[in-house]
Amino acid sequence: VVNPSPVLDSIFGSGTTITEANNDSIAAYAQIDYELTDTLTATGGLRYTKDNRELQIDSLAGATGSVLGLGNFDESYDEVTYTAVLAWRPNADTTTYAKISTGYVSGGILSGIPYDPETLTAYELGFKSQFLENRLRINMAAFYNEYKDLQIQAFLNGRQFFDNAGEATIQGVEAELQWLPTEGLMLTASLGYVDHEFDEYLQRTPDGGFRDLTNDVVQQFVPDTTGRLSAQYYTGAFSGGAQFFARIDGLYQGDTPLTGNTLRDTAGNPTPLNSERDLDAFWNVSARVGFSGIRVGDSQMSVSLFGENLLDEDFFPFSTEAFSLNRMYARGRIYSLEVSLEI
Repeated sequence: VVNPSPVLDSIFGSGTTITEANNDSIAAYAQIDYELTDTLTATGGLRYTKDNRELQIDSLAGATGSVLGLGNFDESYDEVTYTAVLAWRPNADTTTYAKISTGYVSGGILSGIPYDPETLTAYELGFKSQFLENRLRINMAAFYNEYKDLQIQAFLNGRQFFDNAGEATIQGVEAELQWLPTEGLMLTASLGYVDHEFDEYLQRTPDGGFRDLTNDVVQQFVPDTTGRLSAQYYTGAFSGGAQFFARIDGLYQGDTPLTGNTLRDTAGNPTPLNSERDLDAFWNVSARVGFSGIRVGDSQMSVSLFGENLLDEDFFPFSTEAFSLNRMYARGRIYSLEVSLEI
């Protein structure tokens, strides 16, 4: 292959990168449920996992690929994880439970740089119920998660790799409600709160060392609060078979960090871009109203009016911090008329 721009080789490199990856995983697990009483059940489970990650790097294009160079890189990991649950069901409509479990995400090799497995110990208390002849459902849970060697995507000298951030704690609560107050009408609501804190975060440096960013980093793309409100109504079928329906949804997302680390200049000083690190809280409200099941000869037709982002909020569902803050904004308020025909 002829290089069309050899002058640029010193900047961008040239050639071809050839790699081959082989990943093997085996596991064995067992679980048992035991009824302590008529209303109390204990569950226990064990799992053994063994993973092997192999990367063969045969050739590298300039300015890309592995910092370790050519060769065969092989890493193996194994972990025993468990689950223990105690569930109390005083009646057919109510369940209360306490759970402790551990989790494991295999390590691996990316750009020739190995990274360690990520492990988790999770604690959860929950309550699930239904009332009023199953017309009202209420579910709640509180959780506390301890991560070790948390895998974090990072960039170093133009290469993408994973860092093991050390230790992190994630705790929060969730609640969900579904209610059918009358025939054809369903109301739903949910709320979640998450507190994420790094207990230890050591970031890799270009010289091969690490620097402590424990007090200078947050978990990106994790909002502190989320919620949803919705209402849906369907009438019974009219004499011709058609039904009127209406639905409104409101999705709430709290303040969300877009970058994990404080943005700094080459001298190590915080930059003005830090004012853009967070996505402010917003509501995304949509609604639909129309008729379905309209008979047209032997076919059926549906007609509906749809609106999205009715509050005309400025938010961006996509952002990246690889090299700069780039954003792709969601569409503003839109309306549409939809007509469909089933033949």
